[in-house]
Amino acid sequence: MRFGIVALGSQGDVHPLVALGAGLVGAGHRVRVAANDSYQALIRGQGLDYAPVAGDPQGSLTDTASQKNAYYKGHRALSRGRDMKRAPVDEIAQVARDCLQACQDADVIVSGVPGLPVAFHIAEKTGALLVRGFPYPTRLAGRFQRAKLAVFRQFYWFFLRGLTNTVRREVLGLPPLSWADPFRQLDEQHRPALFSFSTAVVPRPYDWGDWMHVTGYWFLPPSAWQPPADLLAFLEAGPAPVVVTFGSQHGPEAEAMTDLTLEALKQTNRRGVLVTGWGALRGSGANGDLFALEWAPFDWLFQRAAAVVHHGGAGTTALALRGGAPSVVVPFYRDQAFWGQRVRALGAGARPIPYRELTAERLASAIHEVLGDPDMRLRASAIGQRIAAEDGVGEAVRILENACAHSGKAVVGAGDGGR
Repeated sequence: MRFGIVALGSQGDVHPLVALGAGLVGAGHRVRVAANDSYQALIRGQGLDYAPVAGDPQGSLTDTASQKNAYYKGHRALSRGRDMKRAPVDEIAQVARDCLQACQDADVIVSGVPGLPVAFHIAEKTGALLVRGFPYPTRLAGRFQRAKLAVFRQFYWFFLRGLTNTVRREVLGLPPLSWADPFRQLDEQHRPALFSFSTAVVPRPYDWGDWMHVTGYWFLPPSAWQPPADLLAFLEAGPAPVVVTFGSQHGPEAEAMTDLTLEALKQTNRRGVLVTGWGALRGSGANGDLFALEWAPFDWLFQRAAAVVHHGGAGTTALALRGGAPSVVVPFYRDQAFWGQRVRALGAGARPIPYRELTAERLASAIHEVLGDPDMRLRASAIGQRIAAEDGVGEAVRILENACAHSGKAVVGAGDGGR
């Protein structure tokens, strides 16, 4: 089979889809991933075909004054209920052209949340089977949750419709869509949806349809990354540190966030490793009880942490839990607050501290709590063992192959010509 994967967004959006692509290649399928150039090395390193997509997700977060990267900023704005009509149509159209080029010969298109508003229409254009990949539950059980989701999606579509129809007409040659939310038909038609989280963390809602599959997390295979000598020396020079990372979050208050974090570590008398990521924190090198670096594989680093302070992104939360480290979650957005609440409910972390309510004193208190409760670490470790025993990628590949067979598409591997 030929799979096209639309992997737009931040690292937390892209990395699980690349992991899925690697699993599909391992099962003998052909995979091409459409993504921004900053992910090209990662994608090619997993043995996947790479197709470039216009824009820069990091730039859309770090250069808020720029009108570049409209698709990424527009999607993030929409997820918070703001108007996307300001985003230049030509830049969004270019993203659609790039994704169409990447997926034009695909039998199946798999898309994460940021890419879905493009992948939906490309699948209609090409006749490919569209499969949605979600890193979190789109709704929980109950009629109220279903109604709330329907209202949100209709509201989302209200702002998206004008630009979408322009792109459908000018790029894809498709007729315009009505005011009714078109995405609801995916569930009405029981189109497969894959949820890449573990039931050890979020139980499967009892009223989900059988086309909604909870697979387990999609983790990248271990990399050949080698830690720098100064990082190893720091880790070996004292007790396990508190690792602090806010991932792809960015804001003008990075200096204040860094100062606040350092003060909290000082109050707890703990060593710390700061992962600066896309700019939520500042710092470089080692300084006494502090080590700062731009990036390190979280699966490697979190296993060496006494605790992890993070933003509650789906992927970061999964890796913190798999690493057996208790968490202090500082959510910036609503989906991150959900993961913070789940960590707390599982007894694997402190009560989440919303970003706008964060103080050095509150952070220090939360760090004291997670480090002073040995049972909390035991619970986090037990959950991590359950997660590590799952094969989310393998389960997702099996479901995809089964969905292809039921859709009438032949399930063959690359050795058979891809079709």
